[in-house]
Formats: sequence, C-alpha cells, structure tokens
Amino acid sequence: MIYFATVHYMDDRWVDVQLRQLRRHVSGPYAVYACVTGQAVVRQAHRFDFWQRRRGSSDHGEQLSFLAEKIASEAADDDVLAFIDGDAFPVAPIDHALHELLAESPLVAIRRDENDDTFPHPSFCATTVGFWRELSADWRDDLRVSGVDVGGRLERRLDDRGVSWKPLLRMNARDLHPVLFGIYGDPGHGPLVYHHGAGFRAQRPVTRVDMRWARAQGADGNPEESVKEALARRGQENAELAGFVYGRISASDDFAAELFL
Repeated sequence: MIYFATVHYMDDRWVDVQLRQLRRHVSGPYAVYACVTGQAVVRQAHRFDFWQRRRGSSDHGEQLSFLAEKIASEAADDDVLAFIDGDAFPVAPIDHALHELLAESPLVAIRRDENDDTFPHPSFCATTVGFWRELSADWRDDLRVSGVDVGGRLERRLDDRGVSWKPLLRMNARDLHPVLFGIYGDPGHGPLVYHHGAGFRAQRPVTRVDMRWARAQGADGNPEESVKEALARRGQENAELAGFVYGRISASDDFAAELFL
C-alpha cells in the first residue's frame, strides 16, 4: 500500500491533474491524504481518501507532518509513505521503482541540485511508514529560525543518524527554466516524477536562481532599480511559461516526453 500525503493551497487546478496521473501510474493499492486551503480546493476535497481543511495556516511543513502522523496512526510499518507536492505527480509507472529504490535506501527524495539544495525536497519524498516512525522525523519549517528551507530539518535528522538517502535528480533533456518544470528520476529507473514548481505561488513566481540572475543584470545608472526591473520581467516570463506548460499538461498525458525528454 502506498499512502500519498499532499497539500493543495487556494488553487484547485492541480487536483484533477494530480489524481489523474496517480491513477495512470500507480497500479497497486494506494490512498491520497490531503490538507486543503481555500474554498475552491475544499469543493474538490471529497475526491481524496482523507482530507482536512486548514484554516489560517500556509505552513507547508506543518501540514505534511500532520498528514504523516495521521497515516502513521493507521498504516503498517512496511507500507510506503510518499510526500508529494500538489503540483507534482508521477510521469511513469512508479510502484515497482519505489519498492526497488526503498530496498536500496530507506528514503528516496527529489534533490534540487539546480537550486543549490542539499536536502530531501518535499515535492517528492518516499520512505516506509516504519522508518518514518523510527526516525521521528517531520517537515516543520525552520526557515524563519535558521535559514534552512523545508527539508533541512529532515536532512539534519538523517545526518545525525548516519543514514544515506537516495536522491532523485533533474533529468530534463530540454529546460524551459533552470529550476521550474522539472522531471526527476535516476539512471536505473529513468524519469519518475514531474514537479511544476511554484504552482501555488503568486502571479509572477521567481526562484533563487532568478534572483541571482537579476542581480547579475546590474548596470550603469541605478543598479537597484535595474534588479527590480529584471526580476519583474523574469517573473512575468515565468508566469507565461507556467501557463503554457499547464495547458500542455491538461491537454496531453505525454506532455513530459513532448516538452522535456
């Protein structure tokens, strides 16, 4: 049994996309547990196997940790616990791959080297329920306290225990953006998971890579103003790309091969 824990925030566009791709690529028994925020998402929430409305909280890590505790209270030790962002989903059959990967390592997760991240990313992270219990892990966000993003606390827990984990790395043959719109997998199993990135963010999403690019645009005159203008342009470009890619995802189940592989 695979238990998927996901979060959908204020935008219901990804509910159907994610559930459709899970049906397509998960052949064995599975369940989807979700935290939902916003009336539009709540109207779709009956489609999940379990859901809870979260009022007044957008803490991604806290919501994932709540779902993990809920699943751990019901599931068997050898069941698979898979955290997955609301704008992420498998792009290939994933049951067999997950079982093989978890036989090699107790935890497998996206690692965004392209964003200079070193930690397991919650856009997709899988382990067994028993190992999650044993690790006493959580995703609660310590970004505001220590500057470590969601996943940093989990990385420290794994390091403290001397546990090696298996990273899923970006496999795009074609990139529309250096961080957004990523296909992740490993050489032994090929592409496995798509992560849109910033799918629930503001109208003009920017990443740390975009910010570094904008700072590098500093020119004569007023560099600070130049940075702001460059960021605004990049945010608009990212929003347009995100809309284009979402349209292709909605129209074709083979979007990954058509756009990125």
